[in-house]
Amino acid sequence: MTATGQTKINSLLQRFPPGALYFASWLNQNGISYSLQRHYRNSQWLTAIDDGVMYRTGEEPTLFNALSCYNSQLGKKLHIGAVSALEMRGLAHYVPLGRQTIVI
Repeated sequence: MTATGQTKINSLLQRFPPGALYFASWLNQNGISYSLQRHYRNSQWLTAIDDGVMYRTGEEPTLFNALSCYNSQLGKKLHIGAVSALEMRGLAHYVPLGRQTIVI
């Protein structure tokens, strides 16, 4: 346990909102080794989406949380743009058919 009495997984899960993504490289840089990450996946605290990307088991990652975590953990500056941004603001002039594509 850490000095504050919390386990690493509890402090991690309290640091980000529900539905957040966790990147393995960022976790490793912040004291959660790759072997501990594997333990969290095996004990079903975290679920892997792909190599090096996880979310809390039982939560649904959202587009906004994914972009926010990507930007904050990896130091990027991505944002929703073009038609997708207009649609989210209710300014699109057509009704999208089928599966919606998001422009980043």
